[in-house]
Amino acid sequence: MKRPTLFDLCKTTFYIGAIGYGGPAILALMKKTFVHEKEWISEKEFMNALSLAQILPGATGVSVMGYIGFKIYKLWGEILAPILYILPATITMIILAWAYFTFGNLSFVKALFTGLGSLVVALLINATLILGKSVFKK
Repeated sequence: MKRPTLFDLCKTTFYIGAIGYGGPAILALMKKTFVHEKEWISEKEFMNALSLAQILPGATGVSVMGYIGFKIYKLWGEILAPILYILPATITMIILAWAYFTFGNLSFVKALFTGLGSLVVALLINATLILGKSVFKK
C-alpha cells in the first residue's frame, strides 16, 4: 500500500466530504477512492473499517474515515480525517439553512428543495450497486 503525505490525506478527506452524499453512497466513494484509486488501504482493511463502524454509535462514514485516518497516520490521521470529512457538509448546511430561512417562501426555492429528493434516491441506488458487487463477488 502507498503512504500519502498528511496533506494528501487531509485534502482527499475534505474532497470526499465535499462531493459525496451521506449513507451508503459515501461509503462506495470512500472505497473507490482509498482502495482502488489511491491504494492507501486494502479492501480487507476497508471492510474491517466498515464492520467496526457499523457497531459503533454515530455516523458510519465518520467512523470509517476515522479508521482510515488512523491506519494511515495514527493519531493525527484519526483526528484530522473525520474533521475535514464533515467540514464541507457543515459549511453547506449553514449556507442552506440561511438560504432557506431567507428565501424559503419563494416558489422556485421550494421546487429546488423538492427536486433534491430525486437526486438522493439515485445516489442511494448507485451506492447499493457498487457495494453489492464487492459483497457478491466473493
